[in-house]
Amino acid sequence: MSNSFEGILARFTPATAEQVYGELYQFCASDDMDEAAALTAFESLLQWFETERSPLAKSYGLLILGGLIDSSKLQNAQALPTICSLFAGQARLVDDYRVLDEADRFVHFVSHFAYLAGSCCEQFGDVENELSGIVVALLELFLAAPQAYWCGEGLLVARVMLEATLSDVVFAQLLDGLCPEPVMQNADQWEDAAVKTWQVATVRENHKRQLVMALQGLNLRLKEKSNSVFAPLLAEILETSFG
Repeated sequence: MSNSFEGILARFTPATAEQVYGELYQFCASDDMDEAAALTAFESLLQWFETERSPLAKSYGLLILGGLIDSSKLQNAQALPTICSLFAGQARLVDDYRVLDEADRFVHFVSHFAYLAGSCCEQFGDVENELSGIVVALLELFLAAPQAYWCGEGLLVARVMLEATLSDVVFAQLLDGLCPEPVMQNADQWEDAAVKTWQVATVRENHKRQLVMALQGLNLRLKEKSNSVFAPLLAEILETSFG
């Protein structure tokens, strides 16, 4: 039992998080994991998200699930709708946007959600309707952070958006959600509530600009889209920023 998926998972503690994740990733890729075992492991992870309460455990659960998906041993017809529901539900619950916790262990929910989304896009890339929900949930999570990003999160989210098999219509809708919105500028005699509103709006607009720049820059390398699709949005950002 100790060398099974469940046995390795049972050894998870904050101190062993990285080691256990590495062992589980290798186990999922090995001949010890077949389709039946993968489905049992998936059910164990669903229970994990139900019972675990610490941000660290939930965050590493995303990476572990990504490793299971990367193994190609989960049947999408059985698992993908549940994965999409889990992804969106867990993303809505995130209120901890730290990269590191107080013991310098990775929490980094946005990054880990992005890696999980990337695994889903790679393994289940022919199921657009399901994947679009994952990409939308990831984008909403990214835009909701209350402070500026500094650890490459924009590039990770941009890569998912570009590599997911989304129709041009759906991708255009995602870009529409990144259009700049006016933020009040007159700070004279603001009350505390007004200052807070301004801060939240300003940070969100910064997230949008960061992501748009990451999308255009990364697309120059990946060549997933015509760069012309970004031109109207970039022009609008520049107009809003500089007049």
